[in-house]
Amino acid sequence: ALRIPSTECWNGTVGGPMKLYTDVAGLQTVTELPIIPDEGPGLFDRKIRSFLDAIESSGPAPVPSSQILYNQAIIDAIARSAEAGREVEVVIPEV
Repeated sequence: ALRIPSTECWNGTVGGPMKLYTDVAGLQTVTELPIIPDEGPGLFDRKIRSFLDAIESSGPAPVPSSQILYNQAIIDAIARSAEAGREVEVVIPEV
């Protein structure tokens, strides 16, 4: 069985849906995660494609700059929190 880092879960299967085994109140529980069928390019690929298309055509950015600032502020707070070992305030810069 493969232990999943930083959790109390184990993946006890190979070649099929993932089954997570964990203890809840002293009893073993099994959670089966279904296999998601591949239906072409995923969300990440589509986001990258729209970004590249905007660059090639000098079109508008597919993500508003305000959203980029929010995301970066959250990522920065996650890094600061990990370094400090505690919760930190998320600081959203004014534009």
